[in-house]
Amino acid sequence: MILSTSHGVTLALLTLAMLCAGLWPNTLKMISRWRFELYYLDFAWGFLLVAAVAAFTLGSFNSGELTFQDNLAIAGYRKMAFCLAAGFTFGLGGYLLCAAIALAGMSVAFVISLGLSGVIAMAAALASGLRSGVVLLSVGVAAVLTAVIVAAYAHSARADTIQAALQNTPLRPDPRDPKSKKPNPPPAAGRGIVIGILSGIFLGLSPLVVEMGRMGEDGVAAYGVALLFALGLLGSVIFFSPFFWNFPAMGRSLRMRDYWKGSMRNHALGLLGGVLGGVAMVAAFVAHAATGAAQPAAPLGYALGRGEAIIAALTGLLAWNEFHEAEGKTSLVFAMSVVAFAIGIGLAAFAQL
Repeated sequence: MILSTSHGVTLALLTLAMLCAGLWPNTLKMISRWRFELYYLDFAWGFLLVAAVAAFTLGSFNSGELTFQDNLAIAGYRKMAFCLAAGFTFGLGGYLLCAAIALAGMSVAFVISLGLSGVIAMAAALASGLRSGVVLLSVGVAAVLTAVIVAAYAHSARADTIQAALQNTPLRPDPRDPKSKKPNPPPAAGRGIVIGILSGIFLGLSPLVVEMGRMGEDGVAAYGVALLFALGLLGSVIFFSPFFWNFPAMGRSLRMRDYWKGSMRNHALGLLGGVLGGVAMVAAFVAHAATGAAQPAAPLGYALGRGEAIIAALTGLLAWNEFHEAEGKTSLVFAMSVVAFAIGIGLAAFAQL
């Protein structure tokens, strides 16, 4: 199998993973009249496609050495089960993240969800008996939690502004027309915040389970982890879709026929989102498998591993202008949450020294 053997390649892989992980949500924003529950099914297939192609090409090269098939043949069944469970957990977290994006926007959803997942990772580091950098890591946790709280406040303020504007909107086109009605009110702000929090919990637990599948002499190697992880994600989507389709976060319930009515463009965007997510996943697993001199400095590797949330938040704020309906100060408040998030990640990164 092809693995990183140099420091520069590992940094390139981590950068690629960060960019793809931060940019795939744009495909969800680009869909038109297409629900995230349907999008995520295509996403899961695109995710699995990348993992399978990577495993049977890059993971199978150099047949004279250990291939991913050889590794799976000697890996422990329990280790493989952990990799599947990690993908299953990540799939549920991703489903909830898409729901949070639909309810609260990409910028808010990523700060809340990825912020909490980062806090879980930091808490795990503290619980593991980290001896140096405890103060920096603790302050980093506080900064990220502050970012989550400020982002939730900004989203709530934006929702209040939109609600007030709708209440002042006159009936159109004619108040005497019984068919005229005001636009449907947006979902309550709290719903998107709660779903974002739940998403962060599951996304934060997934990497911990992955490590349990990779550790030890009978652990699963990078490409095997990626393939099992993607299978677990697809299984999660298939398992939870009936619930999300029948008890939607917003809108009417869905049926399978709604999926087949989707346009080629929307299906293609879902697959593209999955491909980007899959590339991010494979690149991250291969980078983390680097050993010796190929490993990047711990602070830089940690920062690159968490930078996708900042990319997504800034893209939602600047490119998609998600706070255009809010008051100017609300946008500024949310920007402060992104700054607090970046500071928290930076402190946690330096705590790795």
